[in-house]
Amino acid sequence: MPRHIPDPLEERVDAGLAGAGFVYCRETENPARLDFLVASAGAIPEVHVEVKRFHTDRTNEQLKRADNVIVLQGEGAVDFFCMLLGLAEAVRKTMED
Repeated sequence: MPRHIPDPLEERVDAGLAGAGFVYCRETENPARLDFLVASAGAIPEVHVEVKRFHTDRTNEQLKRADNVIVLQGEGAVDFFCMLLGLAEAVRKTMED
C-alpha cells in the first residue's frame, strides 16, 4: 500500500477546521473520497472540501462525487478559507465565555 504523504495545504485546512471546532472526517473516511467531509451543523448541510494546489482534469471528476463541494484551489484560497475558519473559532470562543 502506498504511503500517504501529507499535503501542506490540506494540513492547514485540517488545522483550521479542528481549531474552529467543526466535526469532519478526512478523505479515507468518507464515501465521496474528497479531502474533507464537514458534518452538518444546524440548518447547514454537510459540505465536502477539496483542496488543490492548481486545477487538474481530475478535479471535474471529483466534483461529480458529491453535492455541496467547496474547492479551494491555490494557496491564496486556502489562506482565505483558513482566515474565515479563524473568525469562526473566535466567534465560538466568544460565545462560550
